[in-house]
Amino acid sequence: MEDSVGKLHNLRYDSVQHNKIVVAHFMRAYLPGTCTFIYQYLTNIRRYTSVVLANQREQLDQFPFPHLYTPPLSPFSMFMVRAERRLLHRQRLIEPFFKQALRTSQASLIHAHFGYTGVYALPLQSASGLPLVTTFYGADVSSIPRSPQWHRSYRKLFERGSLFLVEGSHLRDQLIALGCPAEKVKIQRIGVDLTQFSYRPSPPTNEAIRILMVGRLTEKKGVEYGIRAFAQVAAKHPKIELNIIGDGELRKKIQQLINRLKHNVRSRIKLLGYVNYAAYAKEANQTHIFMAPSVTAKNGDSEGGAPTVLIEMQARGLPILSTQHADIPEVVVDGSSGYLVPERNPVALAEKLSALLETPEQWDILGQAGRVHVEQNHDIRKLAQELEAKYDQLLVR
Repeated sequence: MEDSVGKLHNLRYDSVQHNKIVVAHFMRAYLPGTCTFIYQYLTNIRRYTSVVLANQREQLDQFPFPHLYTPPLSPFSMFMVRAERRLLHRQRLIEPFFKQALRTSQASLIHAHFGYTGVYALPLQSASGLPLVTTFYGADVSSIPRSPQWHRSYRKLFERGSLFLVEGSHLRDQLIALGCPAEKVKIQRIGVDLTQFSYRPSPPTNEAIRILMVGRLTEKKGVEYGIRAFAQVAAKHPKIELNIIGDGELRKKIQQLINRLKHNVRSRIKLLGYVNYAAYAKEANQTHIFMAPSVTAKNGDSEGGAPTVLIEMQARGLPILSTQHADIPEVVVDGSSGYLVPERNPVALAEKLSALLETPEQWDILGQAGRVHVEQNHDIRKLAQELEAKYDQLLVR
């Protein structure tokens, strides 16, 4: 790995504002399309300079960022990293690069995103002596710790980490149940840029009524229950359409479910696959009702907190139909900005969906309440200042 570390001094760093304290944000990849919530913080923190340390870079066209360190691996080193199957051992192969990056960037604090990345950051924390903040988001609490190896690794992280952040009280309680000291756990909610999601009245309903679901096609998203609920009300409401944005391991199974429905139902369901942000925004602007029927998967995987898209769609002003799952009840106010039903209950989903379809005059009332809720609790400008205050408290100790 000498080739990677040796090249570090050639990376540009002169654009960083050294009059500000530097926070090194550590993550496995910069940046998957499912992690827009991280980008919101990176681009809205003002009193600190953020740099990113990541194993690999992706989608820089969608998430441009000036201060990014990734290992410039030689073909041989890349082969060695990929050949090493054990994740923790594989991470050690590129540790020297990140240790040097911390020194070069003059970082004063490490902020790891996702629990497993916090574990990867422990050697960096030991070598540098810097405070380590770790944000947990979902599967890193609900499913990964089921492995005995990861459970032991988390114990070390809880002992040596300075601060642990979660997006809601459900995720906080789960983290404490895993053994994290309660006094180290703080809530730091997911934020959105309200200027990117301006409130828009619902489109006219004289033609099709469009229902939208967004997310990876994986068990915890509960897509099949949304489809089953749609099928139950489709005959009574012939103008409704269901559009599903996302892709994943369950696409074939979901397509088979759709194919088994009657023709006049399945013809109104579209699997749009993965789309870019512009296409997602366009689809949202043409939507009347947003549905997110999240569930706890059989392997224990869950949202942990709540899908960011629920915050975005409320900011847009859409009425929400979702489930009583994880921290969703803190993000969607049941009966005010939308309706929540028990998990894995397509009958209850269908009942609430039918009620929404029969009372379009309520859509803007629900949408306005959702917008106010997001403005008060999920404005990234306010939340970035709250995160900066948490950094302040660590650095003055």
